[in-house]
Amino acid sequence: MTTMTTPTNNPMADRAADLEAELRALGQTQYALERADLAKAFKVTVDKLDGIYRCVRGEKPKPPEPERWPDRVHGDGLLSALVHQIGRYVFAEPEEILVIALWVLHAHAHEAFDVSPILLVTSPVKGCGKSTVLDVLEIVVQNPMLSANCTPAALYRSTENHPTVLCDEGDLYLSEDKSLVAFFNAGHRRGASFHRCEGDDHHVVEFNSWCPKAIAQIGMPRWPTIVDRSIVIRLRRKFAHDQTEKFRKSRVDPDLEDLRKMAARWADDHLHDLRDARPTMPKMLGNRSEDNWEPLFAIAETIGGTWPAQLNAAVKALAHEDEDRRIELLGDLKAVFQAQENLRFISTAELVESLIAMDERPYSTLNGQHPINGNWLARQLKAFGLRSEQILLHDGSGKKARGYAREPFKDVWKRYLLPPPPLDLPESADLSEAPQDAPASDGSDGSDRGREGCVYTE
Repeated sequence: MTTMTTPTNNPMADRAADLEAELRALGQTQYALERADLAKAFKVTVDKLDGIYRCVRGEKPKPPEPERWPDRVHGDGLLSALVHQIGRYVFAEPEEILVIALWVLHAHAHEAFDVSPILLVTSPVKGCGKSTVLDVLEIVVQNPMLSANCTPAALYRSTENHPTVLCDEGDLYLSEDKSLVAFFNAGHRRGASFHRCEGDDHHVVEFNSWCPKAIAQIGMPRWPTIVDRSIVIRLRRKFAHDQTEKFRKSRVDPDLEDLRKMAARWADDHLHDLRDARPTMPKMLGNRSEDNWEPLFAIAETIGGTWPAQLNAAVKALAHEDEDRRIELLGDLKAVFQAQENLRFISTAELVESLIAMDERPYSTLNGQHPINGNWLARQLKAFGLRSEQILLHDGSGKKARGYAREPFKDVWKRYLLPPPPLDLPESADLSEAPQDAPASDGSDGSDRGREGCVYTE
């Protein structure tokens, strides 16, 4: 039975409306019997008609079934192989390679977790291997969606197939689009959907961005909410003598494709264990950072061996840079206040201007490759319990502005800038530097120092 809609002046729209009305009236059994005739009548392919029928009925397409390795996979060997294969093509510190490998396993076991950290791959300039990281990830994760320019509409609808979203050149399109920022922010935690109005009737549609995500870009994102939800990998340009293999998509190593299947099998076999995992987390992490790292620690502890200890060391190494930067900021602010020792208050604008003007300091590019501002300064100081307030400007104008008082800084300076106590050494102690060719204290030559953080297979 054909259901007709009220005709309009647009034949194409009338035809689409008639098709939708016809499909909406059909149950699944009746549709299966009539689909071939309907496809011929409305001049569409059967596959296209199936998709329209699912949309009309509000059904979401099922994600593709991942290819799994036929046999059970040993986690220790799998993680070792991932570290080795990623390290063949990506120039990074061993700790960073380990984190990327664990993030890959997190992407395969995504449904075991309630929080999904963004893998944020950044570098100060181009040519540091960010795109190579995403190219390798595209082979070893399930259902990859690699793009160098994503629109909000494309991303919103992509999650129906549960992809692993790999966004390259994030600095070119992510920094200004709040809709994209909403997509990445909401997808950090399971069940945090967001809503948009669609169509001429502006009906509300719910979107769920719960899927693994990686972003590669120059500099840090403008939006701190994305950084807070990320595990950050900071790449640097390699020297000529730093050896990595060139990754070519046209000649993909079959070992990488095998690792994707093995990772899918391992994740499937251990999904229950990962859901129940309560890993021991480093005490140095804050609440949001602990959420980000917990899936990786759950994987490392499930695999066992030395991997939890290696990940612990990696977290300390990767988090150290941000901690040092905040300590450096405190020292620079102390210098600004000391230069104006007669003032009890200094405006935010003046503090920001003074920091940017400092020689050999990164403040002109530290805010997502842009100069810092008052909001950036407030975010950094909030970690120390320091907040701005309304102050009277000292220029005699009688005007007020946001600024900081000297007094609250004194306690913070004492806590974090206090020099370490002197070493309690005997008077005869020799403090001269050891010669350059002196052997290491453990008997080794020291050539492998700093590279024991990962296990590589031959």
